[in-house]
Amino acid sequence: MEILRLLSASEIVAHVVCFLILLAILKALVWKRLLGLIDKRRERIASEFRNIDAARAVVDKMTAEYNAKLKAIDETAKSRIREALGEAERMVFDMKKMAHIEAKKIIDEARANVRYEAAKATEEVKDRIIDLVMRATERVIEERITTEEDRRIVGDFLANIDRMQ
Repeated sequence: MEILRLLSASEIVAHVVCFLILLAILKALVWKRLLGLIDKRRERIASEFRNIDAARAVVDKMTAEYNAKLKAIDETAKSRIREALGEAERMVFDMKKMAHIEAKKIIDEARANVRYEAAKATEEVKDRIIDLVMRATERVIEERITTEEDRRIVGDFLANIDRMQ
């Protein structure tokens, strides 16, 4: 309140009039420009926000497309892996089947070989027995003297068989 006592009424009126004149001059010269700058700045900020929102929408759209492509690629890869596994299983089955067929063929050939060799060996044994019987018969007939002598001849012959083999 002391400040008001120091100033006179004419000074206060002069200050108010000066302030109003200054306000009028500022309003006439600067106010429109200042409001224009503020409006331009507000518009620029709003435009930036719109651009940011548009960019965010584009990024969201690209992210969704990217995720969809990744999912499709993943599904394709899983499908190809399943196909490859199925093909591998079929190949293993076919290989086992072919190996089984080949093994059966080898076994059948081996059995046929064994039968052939057994028949061949049997024939050889038969031929030897026939030979031996014929030799024994020849000796018995040639030296037909007595039963005791026949026994001795057969015994000698059998002893000679062991030496022949």
